[in-house]
Amino acid sequence: MSGDLEDAMGRFADGDDAELGRVYDLAAPPLYAFLVRLCRDRTLAEDLTHEAFLRVHGARGPYRRGARVLPWMFAIGRRLFLDNVRRRRREGPSPDAAGVDGERRSDPGIPSQGPSADELSIAHQLAMRIEDLLAAMPETQATAFRLIKQEHLTVAEAAAILGTTEITVKVRAHRAYASLRKSIGRDWDLEGTGVSAPAEAEGQ
Repeated sequence: MSGDLEDAMGRFADGDDAELGRVYDLAAPPLYAFLVRLCRDRTLAEDLTHEAFLRVHGARGPYRRGARVLPWMFAIGRRLFLDNVRRRRREGPSPDAAGVDGERRSDPGIPSQGPSADELSIAHQLAMRIEDLLAAMPETQATAFRLIKQEHLTVAEAAAILGTTEITVKVRAHRAYASLRKSIGRDWDLEGTGVSAPAEAEGQ
């Protein structure tokens, strides 16, 4: 998929407007999923996804053909999210802010078949607990962890998105993992949950 996305973006950057639809089809789902986890608000994530593509449209000229597209879009989406947070802080809480913890709250994906109902319930509770803990962490730590462990980007790509060094990203991701391990380990077993120490961060 990645190669197809880079090819489509390259064609779009070269002036083929018809390729924008292909870029959207390939990049919108992972960008939206990333933003849902980041802001925990599906409606806001959808708005930010659309706004990110408007930014991509305006920035297609400087795009370097062959460069990975998703890390670039994640960086745009994260900047838009942070701008939205700053704006909301200036304006005060919105009337529908409670919805973030209601029907619009991120619902981590759970397999549709296979595990028993009890196993699904436990997995769902754990996933929501992890999201709660990530939301309470410093944004830079949580995002470093998400980019490496949930979006499977390289440390270098995560560093470019966060605007910092690879060493700093490793430390932030490892601290996020350590915090999760400390908090969840009290009540849950992390083995088999997908929450493991980022390999690059070991020893930091």
